[in-house]
Amino acid sequence: MARKNAPNHGSLNQVRGRYYYKATLPGTAQRKTYPLIAAGQAASTTDKRLAIALANEMWERAEATAALEDSGLKYDGSLSALQELFLAAHEKDIAEKDADVRKKELRFYRASINSLIEFLKTVPFSLTTYELKPNRILLWRKYLNAEKGICRTTINKKVNVIKQMINYAVTRELEPAHLSYSVDTIKAIKKGEGNFKDYSEVCPVEWVVVEKIFPYLSEMVCDMLLIMRYTGARPGEVRLMRPCDIDMTDPQGWVFQVSKHKTRRHGITRNIVIGVNAQPIVSKYLIRSRDSYCFPPQNQNGNMGLHYTSGSFSKVITRAIKAYNADHLKAPVRFTANQLRHAFATQVCLEYGLEVTRCAMGHVTTQMTKRYARTALEAEQLKNAKQAAKKFG
Repeated sequence: MARKNAPNHGSLNQVRGRYYYKATLPGTAQRKTYPLIAAGQAASTTDKRLAIALANEMWERAEATAALEDSGLKYDGSLSALQELFLAAHEKDIAEKDADVRKKELRFYRASINSLIEFLKTVPFSLTTYELKPNRILLWRKYLNAEKGICRTTINKKVNVIKQMINYAVTRELEPAHLSYSVDTIKAIKKGEGNFKDYSEVCPVEWVVVEKIFPYLSEMVCDMLLIMRYTGARPGEVRLMRPCDIDMTDPQGWVFQVSKHKTRRHGITRNIVIGVNAQPIVSKYLIRSRDSYCFPPQNQNGNMGLHYTSGSFSKVITRAIKAYNADHLKAPVRFTANQLRHAFATQVCLEYGLEVTRCAMGHVTTQMTKRYARTALEAEQLKNAKQAAKKFG
C-alpha cells in the first residue's frame, strides 16, 4: 500500500519551499535529485500531496521504461517512439485480416498519428505523451475540419486511433492511467454538431449508368460488376472468390461462403447466394484449380496477378469512368462499385421487405440494413402515408 506522506520509493527534499525527489530510478546507476514539476508549470511544486504523486509517477514510468528496454524495445516518452511500439503491436493484432486490408489500416493509423504530431509541432506543444491533453486533441480535431477539409466520420476515426494508442501505453504501464481517462472524455462528433462537414451518404446507382462504361472495361471486370448487381456482394468479396468456396449442390441457389470478410473476426459466417442470373457468369471462371482466385488481373505485359486488390480494382473502375466522361462531356457519370450493393439492397427491400433484405445482405441486425435500403424504406413510408391521407385526410 502506498504511503500517504512519502513516495513509494526514494525521498522528498524541500528546498526554499519547493519539492524535489531523490532516488535511484530503475534503469539508472546513481542516486539523483529530480525537480517535481507538474504539467504546465515552470518550477517544482510547493504542494506536498502533488509532489508525492509526481514522484510516484516518475518512478512508475522509469520502471516501465526499464522493463521495456530489457525486452529489446525502447520508449523515451515521446509520441514518435510510442507510435512505433503501438503500430508494431497493432500489426500483430490484425494479422488475420487480408493483407490488402492490413496494409490500408496500418497506413491510416500511421497517417493519423503523424498528423497529430505535425500539428503539435506547429502550435507548438510538447511532443511527449505525458503532456498530451484532451484540449490539444480537440484543437487538432478542429484543424482537420477547418484547414484540411476532412469530414466528421474520418475525424472521429483518427481521434479513435489516438485513443487506442494512449490506451496501449497505459495497459503496458508506459504511462499513468489518468492519461487514458482524460482522452476518453473526448466524445465522437455527432451529425450536425458544430461546423463539421459530412460526406453525402452512399446512394444506389442505376444499372443503365454502370453499363455505359462497359466498352472501357475488360470482359472480366464487367462480369465482376454483373455478379455484384445480382448478388449484392461487396467488391472485396467478389475479388477473392474461389471455386472451392462455392457450393453448387442446389441449382436454384449456389452458396458462396466468403473465406475473408470484414466480420469474420466476430465469428460471423458470410454466405452469398448466387442465383440463376449470376450462375452463368460465375461458371465462366470456375474452369481453374479449386483454390485459385476466379478473377486474376492481367497487366499491360500480359502477366497474370493473384487477384485484384481494393486499390487496383478501384483504379480500373475510376479509369474507365474518366475515359467515358472524356468522350461524353455533356453527360458524365460518377459512381463507385460499392453503390451496386446499395442498389441490390434497395431492389430486394422493395420486393420482399426489410427482413429478407437483411438475410440477403448478410447483416446481423436490421439497423445496418436500413442504411443500405433507405431509398426503398422512404418510398414505402411515403406510400403508406398517402394511403392514410387518402382514407383519413
